[in-house]
Amino acid sequence: MATDDGKNQSTTDIQKHLNQLIDEETATTDRVPVSKKKEQPEKVTKPLGMRLRNSLQQVTARFKSEFDEESSQVVDDVLEEGLPEINDDEVLDEENWIEAKSTLTDQQKRGVLVIVGLTIGAVFVGWLCSPWAQVQNYEIKGNDDLTKAQVLSAAGLNKYQSTFLTVEEGNHFDKTAQKNNAQISGLRLKIKNPMTVIVTVKENHKVGYIKTKEGYQALLQDGQVVKESFAQRPSDSYAVYDNFPKDRKTLNATAKRIGKLNGPIRRSISDVVWSPTDTSEDRLLLSMNDGNQVVISASDIDNKMQYYPSIATQFKNSQDSKDDKKTIIDLQVGAYGYQQAF
Repeated sequence: MATDDGKNQSTTDIQKHLNQLIDEETATTDRVPVSKKKEQPEKVTKPLGMRLRNSLQQVTARFKSEFDEESSQVVDDVLEEGLPEINDDEVLDEENWIEAKSTLTDQQKRGVLVIVGLTIGAVFVGWLCSPWAQVQNYEIKGNDDLTKAQVLSAAGLNKYQSTFLTVEEGNHFDKTAQKNNAQISGLRLKIKNPMTVIVTVKENHKVGYIKTKEGYQALLQDGQVVKESFAQRPSDSYAVYDNFPKDRKTLNATAKRIGKLNGPIRRSISDVVWSPTDTSEDRLLLSMNDGNQVVISASDIDNKMQYYPSIATQFKNSQDSKDDKKTIIDLQVGAYGYQQAF
């Protein structure tokens, strides 16, 4: 091994150096001066043992230094043989490691983001154009007088329109519906799922007909009169208003109150006759489709008529009906009924 050779070499050097020192000391001791003209002061010399010890320390220090260098070389050789080789260029500190994890430049990152964004946009647009994002069904809510077909036709709502674009343009369909059908006072769209839209309708209820020079025309809750006219009384179950003052103020107020009633009760009234008396200035006579007659104040019609079905049933069960008499239910003060001959 390199260590043994180094030791042998160093020992040999020590031995040679010691022999040289001994020879020099012996030569100095054997040398005798022939004559001296004047005595010279004796030179103070170190003892032989001390000089040998100093020399030995110097040689030992040099040997130790050489031995340490050789030992370090041996250790390095062992480490290099036992551990994998590491490239110093690949050793990264924390800052370089963070930079190394992201090898893309800022421009490349922006390019990747643009590509991803365009891909997502293309997929979204493609989905919007697919049948899975088009209206396949409309659910109508809030309608009473109007049918589903009437609502959709007035608003211009069709199947296979983009669901999201349809709802986004809800204001347009609302205005279109109100313009095309006076019975629609409001329309609101809401997505139920990508293929179903809920249409909530606010109706301007139909409350009956009035007879004009043109014929029978529909009267709406807000007092509007539909231009369409019929020569004969329509066969649907809506009342005909008669004997009202020509100023239309009383008629419009009555129509507004009747319009607050639910559909079945509104359609159960056959005729509404303005019939004031000295004791009741806004007295109304209502002829019902079931044959009964109701006496009521116009100002109470929206509050009291909602109880008519239960009141009529109670009177029917408590009295024996006769073919030559009709039941009159008076709701002006309280609620009571009686039968009267024709």
